[in-house]
Amino acid sequence: MKFPKGFPVDGVTKLNGKEYITHNGLIFLMTKAGQWSSTVDHVERVFGEDGLPIYMEVTVTVMLDGNTHAAIGDASVANTGRAISNALPRMAHTRAMNRAMRAALGI
Repeated sequence: MKFPKGFPVDGVTKLNGKEYITHNGLIFLMTKAGQWSSTVDHVERVFGEDGLPIYMEVTVTVMLDGNTHAAIGDASVANTGRAISNALPRMAHTRAMNRAMRAALGI
């Protein structure tokens, strides 16, 4: 993959031998692509008996040069690592935002 000058060193990571653009890389590419913004449209929460979240779902809309792209991201104790289990709202938001940015950029 060829990236523009100034692309962050941590903008790509390899998983199972395949390259993926990271959140930092997507933010860089969105900024290079034009005027953009994002909004959180919906948040769903499911809490366990202990009062802690066990599932989060976030819908984010990204606007790039007048075009909108919405995506859903979810995070649960079942699909995140132990270190992330106390950050489910932020993980769900990041996943939704990354999906929306990938759609906006055609990645």
